Order: sequence, then C-alpha cells, then structure tokens
Amino acid sequence: MIRIPNTRLLGVIAVGSALFVSATACGFASNTAACNDIKKEVQSLSSSASTLVSNPAAAATAYSDTATKVRDHGKKAGGDVETAANKLATELDNLANTLRAASSGTPRMPNTTAYINAAKQVDAACS
Repeated sequence: MIRIPNTRLLGVIAVGSALFVSATACGFASNTAACNDIKKEVQSLSSSASTLVSNPAAAATAYSDTATKVRDHGKKAGGDVETAANKLATELDNLANTLRAASSGTPRMPNTTAYINAAKQVDAACS
C-alpha cells in the first residue's frame, strides 16, 4: 500500500474545500439563509482544516461535524437545496472517514472529485 503523509492528505482536502468556497461565492450572494449558512460552514471548515494538519483524528471530527451542520441547513431550505446539501454532507463524511483511516495508520487518497461535484450541485441549487 502506498503511504500518504497526513500533511499531504489534509492539504488535498483543504484545497478541495477552498475550491468549493471560491466556486460558489457568487452563487450564494442573493440566495436563502440556508445557502449562506452552508457556505459559512464550509468556509469555517476550510479555515480550521489548515490548523489540523498534524491531527487527522481532530480533522475527521471537524469534517463530520460540518457534514451534520450542512444537512441541517439543507433541511431548512428543502427541495433541491436539501438534496444537494445531503450529497455534500455525504462527501464530507467520506472525507472524514478517509481522515479516520489516516489517523489509524491506513491513509488513502481522498476522492475530492466527488466532493467538488457535490459542492457544484449545492451551488446550482442555491443559484
């Protein structure tokens, strides 16, 4: 198995979060409070992920917590926003599981493509 340093793993995930925030910044500006709250949660995660580079277990908890909050905000909006938020939350949970594996000594590369695609769906639903 290929060993992936935790710093590289978290770096890949943090870049994915930053891409989501930059890709959706315009789409969220004039939309519902739920969409704004989802954006804020992902921005907060992106900021905190860089401080958790040396602690994948704590980073996993941050990703899981954000997934829960994204689901809650999506539920408030309902419809397409809820569906898209649930997909994004699932990908956040998948990234958290990747980080948990890294913290237990079995790192693997995260699927940031699925995460970015889910983020794009949130952007489309909120536009």
